[in-house]
Amino acid sequence: TVNNDTALTKLQSNILNATHDKINTDNSIKVVSAYSKKREIEVLYDFILSTLENNNDVNLQDILILTPDLKSIPGVHIDKYVRIHGP
Repeated sequence: TVNNDTALTKLQSNILNATHDKINTDNSIKVVSAYSKKREIEVLYDFILSTLENNNDVNLQDILILTPDLKSIPGVHIDKYVRIHGP
């Protein structure tokens, strides 16, 4: 079932309907700032692991990450981050 009360669904609705309804924050959207691209990935990785460990309602298949080419970031070994849990 889809939860229509998340910040993400309200943001999507605002964009789709060109409205400006107030959005209460929750963990469905996360914006972070870090001192490097590598640190951004580390923060994301830690957040995903924490979410999966602490929330039984969230599965790895529920998570979508949109990003440009990760292979272009120096010092990032993408294989470490892509495979969090086995198939």
